[in-house]
Amino acid sequence: GHGFFLEDGNEVKNTIQYNLGIFGRKILQGALLVSDHNFGPQDRFPGPSTFWVSNPDNDIRYNVAVGSEGSGFWMAFRRGLQCGNGAGTGCVVAANGNGNVFPLTTRTLFFSDNVAMSVVMGFTWDGAPMGVFRNNNLNPDTGASGDFELTSAHYSPSGQVPVFANLQMYKCARVGMYTRGNQMHVTGAVFADTAKGGFFAYNQVIKDSIFVAYSANHDNGEFAYHFDGSIHSQRRTPG
Repeated sequence: GHGFFLEDGNEVKNTIQYNLGIFGRKILQGALLVSDHNFGPQDRFPGPSTFWVSNPDNDIRYNVAVGSEGSGFWMAFRRGLQCGNGAGTGCVVAANGNGNVFPLTTRTLFFSDNVAMSVVMGFTWDGAPMGVFRNNNLNPDTGASGDFELTSAHYSPSGQVPVFANLQMYKCARVGMYTRGNQMHVTGAVFADTAKGGFFAYNQVIKDSIFVAYSANHDNGEFAYHFDGSIHSQRRTPG
């Protein structure tokens, strides 16, 4: 399942720095959330995620995600939440623009200098639990902590063009970075030895960055895991 996990979407002003997350594995049976194991779309937001970020108003820098069967960093921003003010009151999903917390239009505080390596998807800004409630017997919570289908999520921070600096993506089996949203500036990035360096929806700016298709550090055997028939098909990532 997920590693570093901001649960509901009202978690803000946290500092998540200098952390290492390794070997994230899909929960094939007994998962509390569909995002713990979702198989596709693999080139957009496969689960689980080593770093699951539910609100952009956090300081997330200098972290490394290695070896996940899903995503390294998954920015899963919901459109709207209604959250209580007291401790333990939690949040519920708000419909039709209602609510008091709006992750999908919230400005990014800091997101830079992170590394995703040997994962399926490196960094993704798309996919959030905003679909129908899944009636998961293991997680009957109908609030924001419950199990909801994943839908596309277009990140549009109010009054900000976010800058994501010095991100590094190595040996990602499907895509190094996927973005869905208003314009973002990606600067000083390194994309190397990934099946696809970047998949950029809408008008994104990538500058002062480098794409390396096959480096001297690449070996064709690195992705053999994803084609090994002895491994459960839901754990593999076909090309």
